[in-house]
Parts: sequence; C-alpha cells; structure tokens
Amino acid sequence: MLLSKIVPERAKEYFCYDLKAGLVYIRCRKLPEVARKPLFDELVAKNPNVELHGSHDIACPAFWFIDFLAKFYGGPISLNHERVAGER
Repeated sequence: MLLSKIVPERAKEYFCYDLKAGLVYIRCRKLPEVARKPLFDELVAKNPNVELHGSHDIACPAFWFIDFLAKFYGGPISLNHERVAGER
C-alpha cells in the first residue's frame, strides 16, 4: 500500500479534514515518492466514493478514511482541520 510511505507522525502534512464537507483531502503534491493516480486506484478499490479533486488532491469520505487510517496505522491519527471558504 502506498500509504506505508507516510509515517503517522507526519500525517498532518498530507491529510486535511474538511469538517463541513465531511471529506479528508490527501495533498498528493506533497507526498514523498507517491504518485496520485496509483494511490487513487488503491483507495477507490476500497471505497468507490473516493474522488480525484482538482489537479493534485484526492478526496475521501471522512468517516471511512479516518477509520481506514486508524486500522492501517494501528491507532487514531490526528488530522488538520481546514476552514471552508465562507465559514467564520
């Protein structure tokens, strides 16, 4: 799995949780040694609701991806929360 190249302590650099949208965005441009398309293919095989977002990101349903990360890394992962445009 390509996510194995990301150590849990650095997850905040690559994953951003948009609370309002209920999505976790994977910032693929920042990922070391990981191309967006192969990572997308791996994730969409596990959840068909995973989508490409913009030119560099992958959007995952938060409820699924947070649980997936916890199982993958063997414990809960702390993620950054992103403010949605227009939110105060």
